[in-house]
Amino acid sequence: MLFKQLKFKSRIRKTAAIATIAVMLVTEAFAQQSGSARRPPAVQKAMDEAVIAAKKQDYATAIRLFSEALALAPRDSQIMLNLALAYNRLGKLPCRTD
Repeated sequence: MLFKQLKFKSRIRKTAAIATIAVMLVTEAFAQQSGSARRPPAVQKAMDEAVIAAKKQDYATAIRLFSEALALAPRDSQIMLNLALAYNRLGKLPCRTD
């Protein structure tokens, strides 16, 4: 893992770095629509609705919809990432700093 290789002088700097990367990932993940051609229509529909909910900051609905999409496509890493980000935005994803 990248953070195990980097040395931070304080937990605050490490947390700030993680937060910065998370913001970058959120921006990219919610804006990115690539790969939709290879997803089944039901998965893509749930994904699209979840992204719309996340953009409206309705993270509970986004989590429900991303979970539905993940149940239909359990190996889709973009869905996994978006689900984790929605949980994080809702404040329900533990953040390890060690």
